Amino acid sequence: MHFVFEDATPASEKARIVLDGLSGSGKTMTALRIARGLVGPDGIIGVIDTERGSASKYSRFVPFKTVKVTHYSPEALTAATAAAAAQGIDCLIVDSGSLFWSGKGGMLDRVSQSKKSGPFGGWDQVRPVEQEMLEALLSYPGHLIMTLRVKTEWTIGEDDKGRPAPVKIGLKPDQRDNFESEFDLAGTLDLSHTMTITKSRLHDVPEAAVGMQVPLPGEEFGELIGKWLAEGIPQASILDYRTRVLAEDVTTDELMAVKTEAEQRGMHTLPVVDEYGSILPLVDLIRARWKEAAALQRGQSSPRVVADVTKAIGQAPTVAALQLVGENMIAAIDAGKLRDPEKTSLRGVYEARMAELNQAEMPTSVGADT
Repeated sequence: MHFVFEDATPASEKARIVLDGLSGSGKTMTALRIARGLVGPDGIIGVIDTERGSASKYSRFVPFKTVKVTHYSPEALTAATAAAAAQGIDCLIVDSGSLFWSGKGGMLDRVSQSKKSGPFGGWDQVRPVEQEMLEALLSYPGHLIMTLRVKTEWTIGEDDKGRPAPVKIGLKPDQRDNFESEFDLAGTLDLSHTMTITKSRLHDVPEAAVGMQVPLPGEEFGELIGKWLAEGIPQASILDYRTRVLAEDVTTDELMAVKTEAEQRGMHTLPVVDEYGSILPLVDLIRARWKEAAALQRGQSSPRVVADVTKAIGQAPTVAALQLVGENMIAAIDAGKLRDPEKTSLRGVYEARMAELNQAEMPTSVGADT
């Protein structure tokens, strides 16, 4: 194995922020306001809502798109990040990430259902799934903010008059230990909506230093973080790789270049959405497109187009619907994606199906002359 060390240079990056706090500390609203600062007035914010749609109450103040999740498997969150990227979400908020740890179908639930015994129980089976989820989150092509619930307990404190009174205190985020180490910035919110920075990689930003208390963090704080992270050399995102792979005129050489680059950056297994809306690893999308690109380079028909047109002809319910299929066929021929002998064969199948539908739609005689 050959290693070559190069000069390190800062890269332009997107924010990776995690916020925890007691119920009522303002995690959701704070995340939305910081997100608005990160993406600007016209940026698109998306929320993966695990809290029965409660985040939507705040759409009066900060517009956003949302998807509600009721089963909290790591695979569901991985797939949701791919869908968000394909739909152009500039800042993705996971509210909250705790349920993917302790909720139905989450990490703890998966381990408890495992029948495997031994010193690691089911963890050795589940950890790789969790790692895939984390890689999908941290490689998201836009900004990412995750909120976490906090485990709580009651203790005896004092009220504003110095009398003994029950006080709710937060213990630790409801996630695996050291989860915040994966993020650039971590903060804990109290019931006055003040955020205390508990972890920061923004070493030359005093406002985001560890221990700093930020009252009511919002748009200005998001702008500050976004501006600092944007300084550096732009890096290709998983969405950029997807765009290159799905280009109409992509070649096998270009696909190989994308595969090599993505592998070097550890991004080849990240999930993407193909042109049909299916979610699959980037490397599988490259394989599918490789067959198509190779066929076209050899002067052959695209195998995917042949399969799609054949299926569409067989499923066309009416003459009008089949005529639309015919228009798509002509477009594929003009684009060079359907060539002999497949286009001749498909024309025969098309004509046979047209005759069948014309016969089925032909009006029948009604009675005899009177």
